[in-house]
Amino acid sequence: MTSKASHCGNSEPAALLRQFQSIIPKRGPGRILDLACGGGRNGLLLARAGLPVTFVDINSEALSQINEIAHLESLDIQTKVFDLEQGLSLPWQPEQFSVVMIFNYLYRPLMSQLKDLVCPGGLFIYETFHVEQATIARPRNPDFLLKSGELAQEFSGWKIHHQFEGALPAPQRFVSQIVAEKT
Repeated sequence: MTSKASHCGNSEPAALLRQFQSIIPKRGPGRILDLACGGGRNGLLLARAGLPVTFVDINSEALSQINEIAHLESLDIQTKVFDLEQGLSLPWQPEQFSVVMIFNYLYRPLMSQLKDLVCPGGLFIYETFHVEQATIARPRNPDFLLKSGELAQEFSGWKIHHQFEGALPAPQRFVSQIVAEKT
């Protein structure tokens, strides 16, 4: 998963997640799902805040490191090695998670199933590369780049707390972001 779209080499939690972290605990009793989590920078922020997080990635070594951190810090986490692009269906039940978050990863064939994982009132937090990214750096493959308006269309019918498409600094990159609440 993480090899398809790099995590920009940043170990700090995403600014988008920090911006909306305060509304996450109010989302219900379900766990938080950090998909294509890489080194776990985003999920660990929430686990350290006392929230239950499930980390999923194809990289078992990265998940082992997350497990070590969680053990040392007594965090409520679960990890699962899973290749999203090889499974025909996801190994979770619909409406199982209070938050699903994805950063720097895109695999369109599973989008509908991923949205179904969020319980009513729960959040989908998504940030990945916008098509303009191809003009300055990788990824350049359109399979890994969101088109203008694509997230807004995908989450029509959800309550939108935040939506952005454009350039971000440090490192410079073009992204699409959405924080959407399932109604």
